[in-house]
Amino acid sequence: MPFPPQLSRLASFCASGNKREFLTTAQISQKLIDFGSIKRPMSLQRLGMILQKQGFCPKRVGASRGWLVYQSSMEEVKINKIRYAKAENQPDNQPTFF
Repeated sequence: MPFPPQLSRLASFCASGNKREFLTTAQISQKLIDFGSIKRPMSLQRLGMILQKQGFCPKRVGASRGWLVYQSSMEEVKINKIRYAKAENQPDNQPTFF
């Protein structure tokens, strides 16, 4: 099953020069639900596996386990949605080799 593309639009693990914040898996799950990116909550273990496969690195701060993420503003999310939609609709000019 492919990973939700909404996850990449809301947060970034490699946002250089941007302030990243520490969030637990439960906090990330709640934000994804609040912003409407996912309709049904998934298990926290599964979300953790998806985050790790997307390239996020788990961190431990004190007794809490979580992730360092850059949370995009709603304006950035809208811009990214438009950019991704345009990129998906443009045909590739590269030849296909079989």
